Amino acid sequence: MSEVTLTMAQIESYSTLKSAMESYRSQGITKVNFPPLQGTGVKSYTIPSGYSFIQLPPQVDFKNWTIELTNMNAVAVPLFSIEKWSDERQSDFHIAKSDVDLGDYTMCPELCSGRKLLILTDQKEWTYRTDTK
Repeated sequence: MSEVTLTMAQIESYSTLKSAMESYRSQGITKVNFPPLQGTGVKSYTIPSGYSFIQLPPQVDFKNWTIELTNMNAVAVPLFSIEKWSDERQSDFHIAKSDVDLGDYTMCPELCSGRKLLILTDQKEWTYRTDTK
């Protein structure tokens, strides 16, 4: 495992953070440590219009950060993505809500062994934006 700690200059803005992460990805870095923040531990970022995800490596230590976002896009968007750091093929599969509630993943071969990160996508819209009306 290759590991690196971000500098304060690399976390200054969305674009510097994105650039640093892209550089580390191309270098094969598998763990990124964020620097500890002084004071409140809060870092603010503006997600620019037409942005793309900041791809995270398999291991990240945010050092207890709180991140505040200003979104300049017309739709709600996440800042980070962990889905495409490696070139390994990722696959979607469906699992019943009742199995998730029970923590029973035995019906899904992809989840039966090893350590996995399970990203659940609920097809039902639970929230809506009120700031665009």
